[in-house]
Amino acid sequence: FVTDHRELDTMCYGLMQVVAAPDELAAARATAVLHSHLRIHMAKEDTHLYPILRERISPPDQAPIVGRMAGKVPPEMMPRLVDWLFSLVDQDDRVTMTTVWKALMPDEVFAGVGRFIKGAVKADDWSDLAKRVPGLG
Repeated sequence: FVTDHRELDTMCYGLMQVVAAPDELAAARATAVLHSHLRIHMAKEDTHLYPILRERISPPDQAPIVGRMAGKVPPEMMPRLVDWLFSLVDQDDRVTMTTVWKALMPDEVFAGVGRFIKGAVKADDWSDLAKRVPGLG
C-alpha cells in the first residue's frame, strides 16, 4: 500500500506537469492511467485493508484519522473529491465517511459538503444515506 501511494503521488505530480503542457492527448493518457491505478488500489484497500481496520479500530478511533485525511483536501477541491470518492465506495463506506465528516466539520462547512454528497449519489442512495446519518437530510 505504501508503494502504491508513492506511485500515486508520482503519477499526480506527473499529471500536473502534463496538464500544464498543451498536449491534450498526453494529458488524457496520463489521466486514464492514474484513474485505472486508483481503481485497482481502492479495490485492494476495500478487499484487504478496510476489513482489518474495521476489526481493529473502533469508529470513534477512526474519526481522527479520517479527519486528518480530510483536512489535507483544499476546500475548492472538496466537490471533486466527493464526486470521485463516493462513486468508488459502497453505501456502508459512504455512511461511515459522512458520519465522521459530520462529527468533525463545523455545521456550516458540513452543510456545503452535504450538498456535494447529495449531488454525487443516486436518489435512492441519498435517501438511504439521509436515513442512516441523522441530520444529513
